[in-house]
Amino acid sequence: MKKIYSDNTTLCETIFSQAQGKCKERRLTPDECDEVLQKIVFNDLRRCPKCRLVGTKAKIHAYTNRMPQSYKYTAMNTVASYMHDGKGWILVSVEREPVKVFAGNTELDLSQDTRDYIIQSLARV
Repeated sequence: MKKIYSDNTTLCETIFSQAQGKCKERRLTPDECDEVLQKIVFNDLRRCPKCRLVGTKAKIHAYTNRMPQSYKYTAMNTVASYMHDGKGWILVSVEREPVKVFAGNTELDLSQDTRDYIIQSLARV
């Protein structure tokens, strides 16, 4: 399978539209995901160099708030998974999943090299 990077929104758009189908609520767009990923690297990962991000995974959820108790059906949202390969964020999958309630809209699974960089950058402060 060919690697599709997050900044190539035209290729990502077809994958997102296939996964989201006819749904109208709690959707994601490739532009939103690319913007979130850039903010994560700039702010949360303390401007970590690309070579140190290899193996880091990110899951972006379209919706993470609690649904009303009177909501009749299982609330579903779009979740996009990305992995960094040293050059950029590669789109791994786009799926519809039940809403997961937590603060923020991104889950990160940091590689050991990324963790070491963040700890070292905090030690310099």
